[in-house]
Parts: sequence; C-alpha cells; structure tokens
Amino acid sequence: AAVGMDFGVSTAATLSGGNEHVLLNAHQEIVHVFADRIEGDDLLLLRVAADEDREAGVRSKIVALEKAWNQAYKMGDTKSLDAILDDHMVLINDDGSTQSKELFLASVRRSTSREEQVSPESMSVHVYGTTAIATGVFRAKGLDKGKPYTRRERFIDTWILKDGQWVCVGTNATPILH
Repeated sequence: AAVGMDFGVSTAATLSGGNEHVLLNAHQEIVHVFADRIEGDDLLLLRVAADEDREAGVRSKIVALEKAWNQAYKMGDTKSLDAILDDHMVLINDDGSTQSKELFLASVRRSTSREEQVSPESMSVHVYGTTAIATGVFRAKGLDKGKPYTRRERFIDTWILKDGQWVCVGTNATPILH
C-alpha cells in the first residue's frame, strides 16, 4: 500500500517496496522522484521545484493567451476574444472610462480601423497561485478611417484560473507618448 503525506498544496506518496515517490500537486500534475527516502527539507525542495515548474508553465500559457488576444483583436475575432475574457472583466480605456466585456466586444465588431499589426514588444508574467499578472508594451499599426497610425501602449492584464481555464478579469493599456 502507498503511504501518503499531505503538505499544503501537494501530496506525496511512497510506493510500497520501492524508491519511487510520486508527488501530486493541487493542479493534478504528477512528479515522479526516485530516491531512497524523501523527508523534511528534501520534501520542501521537491515542492519548491514542482512549484517553479508549474509557474513556468503558467507563464508560458499566459504569454500564449496574450498573443492569441492580440491576434484575435487584429482579426476582429470576437469569438476567440469571448473565450479569453471573463464575463465580468473590466477594461480601463485611455481616457479612464471603463468597459465591460460586452461593450468591448461590441466595439471590436463595429470598429472602422484595420489593424495590420498588434504585437508585444516586451512582456513579463508574475504568478501568484491561481492569479497571474502580465505587464509589458505592445505596438499596434494599422489604418483608421483611411489614415495610417502606429501606437505603443504599456499594459497590465490580470488573469485568474477559473474552472480550469485561464481568463482575463482586468486590463488596462496606457499610450506611451514619448
């Protein structure tokens, strides 16, 4: 029989008769460790390593979602945007006004501008459990009413893990004027 120990967000089990230890974290990710025994500080180090691996995976996922958001916005793909944005998300506009998801999607549908490029210049993601904060700068180029434009904006997006999916619940982009 397996002997299990609960240590916070993870569970460790030692398989009977062997030196294989199985770690299962709160996100149901399995980590196999081969050692004679795992105790005390070693168990903590394994937990930290598993958490760092999970955080790296979350960071990669959020970066991919940010890029998908940029492309969906560029293409006017409200179906993809709908899937990425939480139903209760809040968007803060350049002028300080706020928009709901519904109003944002409606503005994308009726937009007269044609985005040619929307891409991140820089981005970092910080993970806090089931919350992730993405910050960076993106560049947008396109045509609005037949006139070309280029703009750069600094953004901050707040993502949460909800029902097994990462969704954006808050976003703000501020034009960089210099």
